[in-house]
Amino acid sequence: MVAIPTALVGACKSTPTSDTDAGSPVPSFVKPRASSPPLASNIPVPAASVDKAVNPDKLPPYSGPTGAVDGVGKSHGDPTPEVKRELTSACAGARSTYDHLFREGPGRTLADAMVAVTEYKGFLPAKEPSVKVKINACAYDRLTYVVTYGQRLDVLSEDPTNSYVPFLTGFDSTARLVLTPRTEGGVKLYPLDIGRYVLVDEMKRPWMKADVFVLKYPTHAVTGLDGRFRIEGIPVGDVRVSAFLPVIDATEGKKVKIEDGKTATVDFTLTYKRPTAAPSASAPAGKAPAAK
Repeated sequence: MVAIPTALVGACKSTPTSDTDAGSPVPSFVKPRASSPPLASNIPVPAASVDKAVNPDKLPPYSGPTGAVDGVGKSHGDPTPEVKRELTSACAGARSTYDHLFREGPGRTLADAMVAVTEYKGFLPAKEPSVKVKINACAYDRLTYVVTYGQRLDVLSEDPTNSYVPFLTGFDSTARLVLTPRTEGGVKLYPLDIGRYVLVDEMKRPWMKADVFVLKYPTHAVTGLDGRFRIEGIPVGDVRVSAFLPVIDATEGKKVKIEDGKTATVDFTLTYKRPTAAPSASAPAGKAPAAK
């Protein structure tokens, strides 16, 4: 099943749970529960259920001094391999997004990496009701999205010609909404539990996939093509900053001290090693066939 590193699940030191210990480097497996389609409200599950998950101690929102974290993520090791895609002429513009296993910018800056700050003390609510997803030329504007439990995804089209059927895998639902160039307000998708999902398009475009992570806290960001990220409003004190690139399952974590009104710079490097081919039955003993 899909996995999410444990260090990226919990946030507050005071409220770890048995299966999401914020200080543990061991990955855990989180399976979103099957549920009914969203209700006609901003929160598709009872507000009390969301509150219990993100704020089990019923703390008031943190109002003390805060600082920020920013930095640049880069890739290291083998270059990102090319991936052959059979794209239609109407979707030729998607090639720059999907023609490699993961996206790199100039100087090997790393795009689409999730960065999260955890292990601070205090409860922080999400600042916005939704996270925006933009589609153009048969491609998402990112390959990783992160939301706080209780937020929704607003999928918007910037494509003047193509239509889409965005769908969030991970729970049972028969509902499908068509996103056309004229769809006002876009299509709203509701992650119904904490965990990992995949955003797809059901218009026979199998390359259109993006990871979606639903966390208990709002101190997260996703790197752009320039590798940059910034997370503000972090309670002062010792915290952990973790980076994760889902497609290669690479993580890095650092301890950082947050100070009032200051920005801590945390750069990170995630290493990719291209898999080698396994020895075949006909290969001489002690030798493996050359990697293609």
